[in-house]
Amino acid sequence: MPWSPFFMLDRIRHRLWLPLALSLLVLGCAVDKDPVAPAPIDPVRLSLLALGDSYTVGHSLPTAFSWPAQLADSLAATGDTLDVAQVIAETGWTTRDLLDAARDSLPTEGNYGAVTVMIGVNNQFQGGDPAVFAAEIDTLLELAVALVGGDPNRVLGFSIPDYGQTPIGSLYGAERIAGEIDTFNAILAEHLHTFGIAYLDVTTMSRQVVQEPDLVSRDGLHYSQEMYRRWVAMMLPSVVECLEMAAVAGP
Repeated sequence: MPWSPFFMLDRIRHRLWLPLALSLLVLGCAVDKDPVAPAPIDPVRLSLLALGDSYTVGHSLPTAFSWPAQLADSLAATGDTLDVAQVIAETGWTTRDLLDAARDSLPTEGNYGAVTVMIGVNNQFQGGDPAVFAAEIDTLLELAVALVGGDPNRVLGFSIPDYGQTPIGSLYGAERIAGEIDTFNAILAEHLHTFGIAYLDVTTMSRQVVQEPDLVSRDGLHYSQEMYRRWVAMMLPSVVECLEMAAVAGP
């Protein structure tokens, strides 16, 4: 066969291609033997939405002392850093006020890791009708469940604190307030049970302020950083469980 530069070039290509092909084959086998990396968790799942009133805001305290802020800090200390921690709450809000605000600022459904609901004290304080409270709390709970993708196990409902035991609250009639708070809490507990939502009792702790005045803030009506710390210690295991369920559920 006559000499050809193209023939020599083909031989060089063959010598280079064979070891390269073998290397790629070995590399491919090695990659196949490595474990498959887990899919990343949707960051929105590691999120909290707190719906409420002055107790959720932490009225009369720096924001860092409110229970949502303390909860976020406690979660971070255990390695469960929240990607989203949203609060929709204002001092003086009733269930109607909270519903209006939530409808204005939230979608009709979502993918939060957990949603908390703490509302009702102003319904009682303003002399609201318990039947109206019952109807509006149902609507709020429906929204809360929709915002966690339809899983009521990732919604936490809190009882209404008894402000009548505080120095200022007692001026409005501690015994009467306690009875009315119990009535509203009974409605709340029944409706939470119907939805399959956990009921977390902060009322009992709120009634300890008579023996422990340091649990009241300087305004004599709301609660102190220490009270909210105790609430967080009580709710933390439930919140962690909600976030774990959210992570398992995936996007």
